[in-house]
Amino acid sequence: MPAAQSWGQTMLADIEKTDYIAEAIIDAFGERCPDFAEGCACCEAWKQYDRLRTKDAVQTLIRTKRALEKLNWSLDRALSTQVEERE
Repeated sequence: MPAAQSWGQTMLADIEKTDYIAEAIIDAFGERCPDFAEGCACCEAWKQYDRLRTKDAVQTLIRTKRALEKLNWSLDRALSTQVEERE
């Protein structure tokens, strides 16, 4: 039996299974060409798709980093409070 997935893991798996933008590109232009060709409508569509995915990934990393920094700050504050209470 597989281990239980978190809500985020399940959501990510669902999104990866239903990549509507990629499906639309495939419907309109076809699968990726084996080699990139400047000016090829299919290649240009996939190039834009890759830019969107990269930008989204970077934004997700930035949000995650900020959340971890807040969590770390909260943890540091809680630990310093505990140390002060012991003294």
